[in-house]
Amino acid sequence: MQRRGAKISATDAGGSVVLTVTENPTEYMGIVQIRRKESVETLMEILGPIEGAPTTEHRFSVTLQEEFLFSQDVPVLDVVIRGKRAYALGMPGISTYELRGESWTLTGAERLPVREASSREPRGFLYFGIDSGTAYLPGEMCRYSALDGKGWSCENYGATMPVRSVSPEALAGKKLPPWFSAAQIGPEETTKVLVTGQDGLARLYEDGPDPVATFPGWGSEIASVQSGCGSDWQLLVSGKNDWTGTDSVQALELPERQAKPVSSTLELAGAVIALHSLATRTADDALAGTSAVAVIRNLKTGRYDAYRIAITCPN
Repeated sequence: MQRRGAKISATDAGGSVVLTVTENPTEYMGIVQIRRKESVETLMEILGPIEGAPTTEHRFSVTLQEEFLFSQDVPVLDVVIRGKRAYALGMPGISTYELRGESWTLTGAERLPVREASSREPRGFLYFGIDSGTAYLPGEMCRYSALDGKGWSCENYGATMPVRSVSPEALAGKKLPPWFSAAQIGPEETTKVLVTGQDGLARLYEDGPDPVATFPGWGSEIASVQSGCGSDWQLLVSGKNDWTGTDSVQALELPERQAKPVSSTLELAGAVIALHSLATRTADDALAGTSAVAVIRNLKTGRYDAYRIAITCPN
């Protein structure tokens, strides 16, 4: 810590230091969390190799495939695909696309009557029922009902934003840090929940309220996919790059609470802004749960590109 510029004081400065040591199959990783009254700083550094650790060659068991959907100038926060229609939640409005031939064509756009400017962190969630729709934006919730014909209306919303692939019951009672993204793996009776924290650590939860494992070095966006390959479920994880560089997505499995890569990295043309499962946890469409949608900020065009990412099993 002193090599990183930290100074140790004998007086009580109102702060604390928490050191966590974790490991992957070949290296030890140290995570130092410096907690002050007004801020929390996290430092991560490789401490050194594990003596005698085997150098294993990864044998990837699944393949990631990307399918370009559409691109637009305004940020895309979430995408819902219903048959041959796709709905993109933006800042702040909803764009509608239709699949015509092999390409998605913009057919309409509707602005949401939000109460305040969307200057906060760009995150969103879009849900459609049979005769209703709900859009969640930072600090607001907008909804409409086809039965009353009044269109969209928005109100303040201070609760946790829903996550498409995670049931509310799975998150209930968990000791969660401030987090970016969450994903749920496995059937309800043996479910596992993963959360990417704002401190740079991903956490795995099972039955109890406390995490049973932590994983450094992941990106902030994750999504679960039930592909039927391998252990049946995989976790898609974005890379660690920030929004100024290109990014990637990789599939992992979690045998014995260890993160095991099961695909090569899928390189993308920009930073991953959002990575979401396509189906809600209770969706009747089983096929929708076999892929995810990724939104990237294309570094060459500056536009927001939406892709469907699917997992294919080996022959």
